[in-house]
Amino acid sequence: MFSFFSPAASGNLHFCKDLSCCDLHSVDLAILAPDIPERMLSIAEHMIRENVSYLFDPGQAISALSKEYLGIIIEGCVGIIANEYETSLLEEKMRMTLPQITKWAGFFVKTLGENGCALYEGKKQKNIPAIKGLQVADITGCGDAFRSGFLHGYVDKKSLEDCCKIACVSASFVIDKIGTQTHSFTGDDFTARLKKFYKD
Repeated sequence: MFSFFSPAASGNLHFCKDLSCCDLHSVDLAILAPDIPERMLSIAEHMIRENVSYLFDPGQAISALSKEYLGIIIEGCVGIIANEYETSLLEEKMRMTLPQITKWAGFFVKTLGENGCALYEGKKQKNIPAIKGLQVADITGCGDAFRSGFLHGYVDKKSLEDCCKIACVSASFVIDKIGTQTHSFTGDDFTARLKKFYKD
C-alpha cells in the first residue's frame, strides 16, 4: 500500500510524480485523492499506462485541476466518489451533467451525508439510505471511512450497490465517536450492523 497526503507536507512537485519506484502488479484498486494537480495527473497517467484500476476522489482539488486534467483523470478511472458540493463543482467545471460524467467515468457515487448516498451507473440511479438511529458526535473522518468501506467491497468483487452499503456501515462506526481514529469494531459487529439495516 502507498499513500500521499497533504501538498503542504510534500510540496516538492517531483516527489512521487513517477510511480516506477512502486510495485503496481499486486494493486487491485488504487484511489486517487486530492493533491497537487500536476502530481495527480502524473500519477493517473502512470496508472493508466500500467493498467491499474483507480477510483477518483476529486475532493477539494476540483477548483485547482484544469478541465483538461480532469478529463484525462475521469476518462481513465473506474468510478468517482464525491459529495454534493464537489459534484456540483465538477459539473460546472466540466460543463457536463452528472449522467454525462457518469457515462464517461463508469460509475459515480454521490455521498449525501445523513441521507446516505446515490449510486449512478449508466442510466440507472439507486439511493442507498444511511444507517439510522445513531448519536452524531463528530462527522470528521466519515468520508474517509465511507471510501475505505467502498474500496473493501469493490476489491472483494461485491456489486456497486453492496459496496455502497458496506461504505455506509463503515462510516456509521465513525460518526458516534469524537475524533477520526477513536472508533473500532469487530468483523461480527460490522456484519451484524450490515445485516440489520440492509436485510436484502
